Amino acid sequence: MSNLQEISGTNWSEILKSVQEINILGNSISFQDAQNDVSINYSVVLQKLLTKFKARGISVLVGIDEIELSDDIRSFASVYQTLIGQDLDISLIMTGLPSRIFELQHEKTLTFLLRSNRIYLKPLDKISIRENYASAFEKGGKKLILCC
Repeated sequence: MSNLQEISGTNWSEILKSVQEINILGNSISFQDAQNDVSINYSVVLQKLLTKFKARGISVLVGIDEIELSDDIRSFASVYQTLIGQDLDISLIMTGLPSRIFELQHEKTLTFLLRSNRIYLKPLDKISIRENYASAFEKGGKKLILCC
């Protein structure tokens, strides 16, 4: 958030101090301002921010680890779909258990995710982990003594 704040010149901390209520409905996220009783539409703010970024040649990558289907994720994915439909430079990386990814992709309003690129990873094994650590230590000029 601080990088977005810095690039956009927006003081998000000050904006969020006045937030009284957050509503997530359909493909819209809005904040209710406690001082001015004004609703801030999050998807519109993101669209304007990403439009400014695109003009400056800046892309945004959103990463979500250990994804689980929830109302928040449904709402974000819907907003994301709208933003990519507007040809804005935003990308999304989600990781999680295959069953949870499957559940998300087959949600009736999120089937557009079925067209996304997927990378299937093999389960971690002790030998690969050991070899990768040893290689990283060697590159750093350190020797790793492995036992067991």
